[in-house]
Amino acid sequence: MRVDEILTEEQLNELNWRKGLATAALGAAALGSMGNANARVMPGDDPSINRLTGKPNTELSVQSDRPSQPGAEMPNQNLQRVDQVDQTDAGITITQDGKTYEVKVVPKTTSVVPRGGKTMKVELGQLGIRGLGNYIVYLMPSGIAYLYK
Repeated sequence: MRVDEILTEEQLNELNWRKGLATAALGAAALGSMGNANARVMPGDDPSINRLTGKPNTELSVQSDRPSQPGAEMPNQNLQRVDQVDQTDAGITITQDGKTYEVKVVPKTTSVVPRGGKTMKVELGQLGIRGLGNYIVYLMPSGIAYLYK
């Protein structure tokens, strides 16, 4: 059995018409993408005017106009980094200013924060983890360090 025996002549014409329309649309899109860019930056162009629409860029702000907020991108960037982190089968130890601290890992969701210690940061690379960011560690005078992970 062939397709033209199943479909009527009118149905075949409808399919051919739609196929031709789709082909034309794809061809127009391909030709349109080959044109030159109309929004080229030229010397003397005003950066506050959108080159495509000709309207002013009122909702956009320039990066230099924004107020600087130190540490806004990643919190706790201004903390001092610990000197050395050692991982063994027995656990993690931190050495800071010649003193060794035994590390207790605490979940970040814990709202309890130790008092009386020195707050520092441990970079992920010091723990052998790839990525950006830091863990916060509280070095206590008792020789215990609480690492919020």
